[in-house]
Amino acid sequence: MKLIKMDLKSGEVVVLPLDKDDLWHLFNIIEKGDIVKAKTRRRVAIKSGDVIKYGERKSVVLGIEVEKTEFERYTGVLKILGKIIEGPKDIELSYHSIKVSIGEKLTIIKEWRKEQLERIEKSVKKEKPVLVCLIDREQAYFFRIGESGADMLANIKCHVSDEEREKYYKEALAFIKKHAQHENIIIAGPGFERENLFRFIKKMDKDIAKRIVLEHVSYTGYAGINELLKKAKSKIIKDARIARESRIVNKFFEELAKNGLAVYGDKDIKRALALGAIDILIISQNVIQSYEDIMKDVERQGGRIAIVSDDHDVGKQFGHFGIGALLRFKI
Repeated sequence: MKLIKMDLKSGEVVVLPLDKDDLWHLFNIIEKGDIVKAKTRRRVAIKSGDVIKYGERKSVVLGIEVEKTEFERYTGVLKILGKIIEGPKDIELSYHSIKVSIGEKLTIIKEWRKEQLERIEKSVKKEKPVLVCLIDREQAYFFRIGESGADMLANIKCHVSDEEREKYYKEALAFIKKHAQHENIIIAGPGFERENLFRFIKKMDKDIAKRIVLEHVSYTGYAGINELLKKAKSKIIKDARIARESRIVNKFFEELAKNGLAVYGDKDIKRALALGAIDILIISQNVIQSYEDIMKDVERQGGRIAIVSDDHDVGKQFGHFGIGALLRFKI
């Protein structure tokens, strides 16, 4: 994300999303009641008496009061629906949907909360995405892990003959070279196939090989990605947002299962807060606005805030709780 302007007195922030992860961050920042301004296309309204006729669509800058947002993760488009409050005179002030794509400037005017400003800051300084190849003797799955989650890009199948196996490795290397110009690269999987592929890449392209980290997982596909996020030893996976969230939530579930240093629900959270017992307050992205005061109180006591999205399996599981906490001591 490129930050063009930030004026917190007026609440105006202007940004330029540079990739799909940036659009995902904006989707999680923009709320009902915010004002957004962007270039869009809208039909001209021509009024004659009580009759309104509509002309051709033209490119205009509109300001709308937000009512709803949608993020199309796989197409990389952010839709913002709301009532038009600002625009040219020949535009009817009704409802409009602004589609924000990568490389399109967006102005947001709102009352900014601390975690929203931190999200802007993180998106400006964010880590590079990771390209993951999960491979066994039959198939290789390719995933991109970024701020917006883990997306499967492709899978390549292999037959068992030696001739097919070399073709298999060549196809895997070609895919890695095409999609990993800027990403960190991880090759993981069960058995020895990850080492076999790595040796082949090392022989064919030493520059790519230098960027590869090997990890062991018991599965390929989505099960393998979930295991990688939970158990990976390499820093490039540990630093990924969904890996950080997964570690915290899994720790919460572990403590909850043994009746240990974890609580959930409004009543027990408030009790833990009153005793100064909260180490990490965990909140589902969908309920943040309901707990702003509690978040501020936890931070005053030196606690940390972990906001968990529902775009991965562990986050979806935590969504049923809404709010929880890891404690400094048992209560």
